[in-house]
Amino acid sequence: MAESLYLRLAGPLQSWAGPRVTGNVVRTEARPTRSGLEGLLAAAMGWRRGEWEEWIRDTSISVRSDRLGNRVDEFQTINPRDEDLEYQERAYLLMTGRRWSKRANFTPDGQNKTSIVNRTYIADAVFLVEVSDGTRLEQIKRALRKPQFTSYLGRKAFAPTFPFFLGVGPEGALKDLPTVRQKARAFQLSNDYFDTLAGPERPQLRIDHLGRTGKHSPEFVNVEALPQDDWIKLISDTFDRT
Repeated sequence: MAESLYLRLAGPLQSWAGPRVTGNVVRTEARPTRSGLEGLLAAAMGWRRGEWEEWIRDTSISVRSDRLGNRVDEFQTINPRDEDLEYQERAYLLMTGRRWSKRANFTPDGQNKTSIVNRTYIADAVFLVEVSDGTRLEQIKRALRKPQFTSYLGRKAFAPTFPFFLGVGPEGALKDLPTVRQKARAFQLSNDYFDTLAGPERPQLRIDHLGRTGKHSPEFVNVEALPQDDWIKLISDTFDRT
């Protein structure tokens, strides 16, 4: 029987950044991205930027959205980056037809010393990830059990909560594996962006099969919801962590 490796991505905050025009505006995607998950695997392998082995791009990766969480916004002021100043110069030229001058200040203090940064994150979300590779699965498992670089959820400050590494189990288990029964929330933050992308409502869960091109091929499955203690015991019985 073919096998896959399974991870659980959960934590107070996650960030899976999508396309951006300038470094000052960074929006997270509603779900983990192919590039972000490849980076997580590469970090576990101990590969630095520019040193990734090509085979990692051929791994099969699927993501099940067990809890989408909420979008939260962060506001920062930082020293401007060179790439942001270059973007501002181009934008100024397009808007005015004139070249950039020191009098054209885009920052709040008017002196090009600080820059506003807007970011969005995912709060209180849970995703299950299946990684399949017929020839490298054992190598990936060893790396994730003892990662060379710290595993995090899109940003170094966003550490995953337990359990992160679920283990190795039968291929395609995301279609049948129960989810944790959700407790009723005392309050619900505005979540219009994520609800728009969520597809059908629970108890139907969405699985995205992330191809090499980054295109998603979603499907929807109905699974049983278990109390958390029962779910953890089931995971222990289903997956091999050794």
